[in-house]
This record gives sequence, C-alpha cells and structure tokens, in this order.
Amino acid sequence: MINTGFKLSAKEILKLKDFKHSAAYSTYLKCIKSSPVYVSIMKEHSDKINIEEDVARLKSEGQLPEGIPAETLSSLFKLSISRMAINLIADTIILKELEDKAVDDVMQGISNDANLLYLTGMAEEKYYKEAQKLLEEGKLDKDDVAYRGLIAWMKREEKLPKDNKVLKEPKTAPAAPAPAPKSEKHSRQVNLDSLDIEM
Repeated sequence: MINTGFKLSAKEILKLKDFKHSAAYSTYLKCIKSSPVYVSIMKEHSDKINIEEDVARLKSEGQLPEGIPAETLSSLFKLSISRMAINLIADTIILKELEDKAVDDVMQGISNDANLLYLTGMAEEKYYKEAQKLLEEGKLDKDDVAYRGLIAWMKREEKLPKDNKVLKEPKTAPAAPAPAPKSEKHSRQVNLDSLDIEM
C-alpha cells in the first residue's frame, strides 16, 4: 500500500539532489552493484534478454547502420538495463527510508556506511588517491579519517612500504612548550650542616 500522505519538502529534495553527487552516494551505488542478491537477480533476468532479432529487423528496415554487430548492441542494452536497475534500487531504498525517517538521518546513515567502507580500505581507489595527494601536500593529520583509510587501503593493496611510512610523515599538533623554570624570589645559599636553618 502506498502512503499517499508521504511527501518531500522542496528543501529536502534539494538536499537529496546535492547528496547524489557525493562520494557517499557513489559508494552506496557500488555496494548495491556488488551485492550478491543484486548480482544473482540481474544475472537471472539479463540471461533471458536477447535483442539480436530486433536488431536484425531494425537493420533490415534501415533504422540501424549495418556496421554494428547485433551482439555488441545486445551487450550494450543489457549493460544499460543493469545500470538503470542499480539507480532504481538505490532510489527505492532511499525513498522507503525517507518515508520512515528524516532526510538528514537517512543521508547520515549512508555517509556513516561509506566512512566505514573507506576506513577499511574498500572504497573506490580515487578517494585514496585524493587522500594521498593531501598527504603529500602536508594537509593530513594522523588522526584524520582520510589518513587512516589511506593506510588501510595501502595495506589491502600491498602498497605500504615495509617501514610503514607513507610518502612522508603527516603533520602533528605542535608540542606544547616546556614550562619556564620558576624563578626563586630569594637566591640565598643554605648550609645544610648548620643547626639553625630557617625554613
């Protein structure tokens, strides 16, 4: 049953639109694509798709050029359907979540999942390349999520040098200066052997 009372505000739609251009959303799509359930369902259905006869008919009607093989067009068609299915599934899951929760909560949840993937070194390589660049420019701290994820990715990809040093040491907070020695008000010397020492 569709809840006809559910609707997104203009502000929420803008937030969602911006979110779809984020790294978290890209990672979210990648997770769906690699899901065993998605892979098996798509394989089951895409194996039954064959448009070679349709391609041959369209060629005979002059609507398609003769130079493109029917197999190539059939493969491209299957690929397009697969990509469209990923986006449909992603949007359906998000909209179902949004029906029950606020936009910010849903997007935060997806972002948290993306951060976990990044920290375990399993996100897309381009994000680690960006982190590596920031490290080379001295813009990363050892406590940054970007740095920790980069180390995890380098370990997974076996790109971490044996001394565990990554290109150059990341910046660390400057050490607090040592406290200045306290100056004594009276600099008199005390004879410890004396019997009348004043304390």
